[in-house]
Amino acid sequence: MSQYLNTTVEELTKNAMALAGEGVVRLATDTEYATPTEALQGHSRSKYVAELRRRWRSFKPTFNEEMRGGHTNM
Repeated sequence: MSQYLNTTVEELTKNAMALAGEGVVRLATDTEYATPTEALQGHSRSKYVAELRRRWRSFKPTFNEEMRGGHTNM
């Protein structure tokens, strides 16, 4: 995994421990695996929904004016 992420195992372990310290993941005894906590699951969902709503508001539908007069490219 570390090679895929272009980092070291030590750096991944350090970051995992920092996340565990923040209470967003629970580390297995060997620190090789982690599980999300309720805090992380709730945070990610609310952040995702907020980002999705922000992007929806940015959509501005446009109308193809050339088609208004019956002109199509078909």
